[in-house]
Amino acid sequence: MPHILIVGAGFVGLSTARRLQKMLPHDTKLTLIESKDQFLFTPRLIDALQDADYPRTSLRADLRAIAKRDGFTFIQGRITI
Repeated sequence: MPHILIVGAGFVGLSTARRLQKMLPHDTKLTLIESKDQFLFTPRLIDALQDADYPRTSLRADLRAIAKRDGFTFIQGRITI
C-alpha cells in the first residue's frame, strides 16, 4: 500500500494534505506530522491585536479534527535525522 508522509502543518503542508487526500486512490495512506496540535492562522493575528472582542477561537484550528474530517492521519511529533 502506498504511503505519503507530509512533514509540517503550516499553510503549505496542511493545504497539500487536504487536497491530496481528495485526489488519492483509496488504498493510499496519507500522514501529516507536526510538532504542534493546532494550526495558527497568522494573517488574522493583526485583527486580534486591533480588536479586543475578536474571537480568539477563529485563529486556531485543531489538526486532529481536520485530519479526521478530511480522512488522513495526523501525528503530533517531530522528525529528526
